Amino acid sequence: MRSRYSIPVSTALILGSVLTFLTSCEANHSPITEHATSSTLIPQTKIQTFTTATPVPLPFATTKTKRWNSANNGTPYEPCNALTPASLLASKILPETIQDAASVDGQTIRGCMWDRTSTGAGFSQVVVNSASLTAYKHNEPDNFLADIEQNGRTIGVATSATQCFTYVQSYRSGVITAFYMGSVNPESYEELCQNAIRFTRANLQRIPIGN
Repeated sequence: MRSRYSIPVSTALILGSVLTFLTSCEANHSPITEHATSSTLIPQTKIQTFTTATPVPLPFATTKTKRWNSANNGTPYEPCNALTPASLLASKILPETIQDAASVDGQTIRGCMWDRTSTGAGFSQVVVNSASLTAYKHNEPDNFLADIEQNGRTIGVATSATQCFTYVQSYRSGVITAFYMGSVNPESYEELCQNAIRFTRANLQRIPIGN
């Protein structure tokens, strides 16, 4: 089942994002701190500092000790916890089919994937460290469409292989929401993108912005 979920993240992007982050921190003399968090970062009273996020309890058991790692810890947002059954069902996504999006321990992406009611169709939402939507576009070969604006935030939209996905910036990470074609009566790219955009718009407030 996992093989059909092709998450659009490249090694070049990850390395570039990490280097950009480290260079920025060094230039601004900003300390990197770590702390446990569930939804928001600890407010900084003097200087805004970047704070790497740390693991939170998941709705399922996992043996992956490196699920959270330096390639996906740029935001405290955890898709597996943030998306409620009601928000999933509204888009015909089956909450009970939740599973870890990472197939191996230490994978660059962090998040979950679910089945949809259409035969063979899927949905995923993952996090990967990325400096910005612009940087992500520069490093990925996907077919990006026109950006969308909502409440002062930019939503990137792209198609790749058998999916359409959106990109939303959250602190130093990108949150990628993808809808996949099913094996029977597959949807068109237009339908997939409509679903991805609709879902992202409806759940945008769940994703923290950060600095």
